[in-house]
Amino acid sequence: MAEGSGEQTNSRQFVRFAFYKVDPSWRRLAGPERQAGKGQFAAIVDEFACRMMVRSYSTVGSRGDADLLL
Repeated sequence: MAEGSGEQTNSRQFVRFAFYKVDPSWRRLAGPERQAGKGQFAAIVDEFACRMMVRSYSTVGSRGDADLLL
């Protein structure tokens, strides 16, 4: 709390991360089907990005059990 002002200067930020692994069968799809799947996934992420901050990270080289982190 700021001295003498009675105002609180600290704000809270709640953070949640989820790890995801791409289904191996998706990787075997033909190019156009994979591209359509990427578009659908991006649209869903964008829908949530309107309501909250969404950040994506690749886990390639750091985790073997997941492909991305949202």
